[in-house]
Amino acid sequence: KLKYPRAVFFIFSTEFCERFSYFGMR
Repeated sequence: KLKYPRAVFFIFSTEFCERFSYFGMR
């Protein structure tokens, strides 16, 4: 069982989205 706070998930999601957007823009 992994107990991760919503903040960590949110931060990870934002970072992933930013990277995806950067690659997509290129």
